[in-house]
Amino acid sequence: AGHVGLTEDQLVSKMARNPRKQRTRMKEISRDVEINRAATTDDKGR
Repeated sequence: AGHVGLTEDQLVSKMARNPRKQRTRMKEISRDVEINRAATTDDKGR
């Protein structure tokens, strides 16, 4: 979110320079994964 237009490599190098942001990003990613997983499970359950 807010990183539109950046390639994965650009993101990674930005993260590498800022470990605190990197940890936050990891949390965001895992939260998104949880949400996606929940949504998928929800769809299958219907």
